[in-house]
Amino acid sequence: AGDIRLRRTEPDASSFPCGRQEAMIATRLYVLRHAQPESGDIPNRNRPLSEYGRLQATALVPFLHGLQCAAVYSSPFARTLATVRPYCIEEHLPLVELERLGESTAGETLPQVRDRMVEVISGLADAHPAQAILVCTHGGNLWGLLTAVDASFGYEQYHKRGTHDMRLLHWQGRSGI
Repeated sequence: AGDIRLRRTEPDASSFPCGRQEAMIATRLYVLRHAQPESGDIPNRNRPLSEYGRLQATALVPFLHGLQCAAVYSSPFARTLATVRPYCIEEHLPLVELERLGESTAGETLPQVRDRMVEVISGLADAHPAQAILVCTHGGNLWGLLTAVDASFGYEQYHKRGTHDMRLLHWQGRSGI
């Protein structure tokens, strides 16, 4: 376990395919990979955060505070819920569990994960136009989603991502970013 490092960056105008003006009215989706889970022989769905993961989740609270999220959605897996629960408690926000944000199933291909995540994220964006929302999910789901918005995002980039990796997407309805 190393230092807990957090950084937030705002994209410049060139990162908005639809232009900055339209991006400002798009839904801001903060998509977060869960903090570090416990290792060992624990059923995947029930795998809790490690001690370090709990520290990561606590450290996320002040970092996320300024995002002004209208809603928080999470995979129903124990580690994702534990990652965002401290923030939800602090901000008095309900934590909404969505089964479709759960880890990919055996035999589910990356294109299938991508399509599932695009559908889920599009639905959340439609439900929260021009608002900020936080979505906590799993690394494979984040990878699938990122391949939908950046075709060059491959296994090498995915492998370099750590736990509690967060991406900001400006989502314009069903058309995406």
